[in-house]
Amino acid sequence: MNPHVFAYGTLKQGQCRAHLWPAEPISIRPAWIRGCLFDRHDYPAVVAGNGIVVGEIRLFADSDIDRVMTVLDQIEGCHQPGLPNLYDRAVVQAYPYDGEAPDQQTPNAIPMAMANAYFYARDPIADGFRKVVTDGPAVWPTNGSAAK
Repeated sequence: MNPHVFAYGTLKQGQCRAHLWPAEPISIRPAWIRGCLFDRHDYPAVVAGNGIVVGEIRLFADSDIDRVMTVLDQIEGCHQPGLPNLYDRAVVQAYPYDGEAPDQQTPNAIPMAMANAYFYARDPIADGFRKVVTDGPAVWPTNGSAAK
């Protein structure tokens, strides 16, 4: 299984669910993926899109990744027997983020890794989210979010 996980919301360092990771990562680095970020007062959602969503990428030992993904699937409401997915897990290209706003097109960006990420499985607007509109990369928490 892919040992990288991209987190963009409540599982990031310093956020309310950061303590729920079931294993210590080998490394945590700033990163971004392509998508469209949505915000609600309590947590974010990402759907497919061409925007830039900033978060962090965690690398786990091969011996830990199955347990990590099982726990994250439970947290994110993914692949739970008898229940529809709240989030779908996907493998995406993650790019290094150095604090500078990457160009929205970034045709020559070199991926850091392929990473597991969770994309919202339903219509975020219908579920009370608002699209994060920004001139640069989208980052959660936003000004209206409960960060911790």
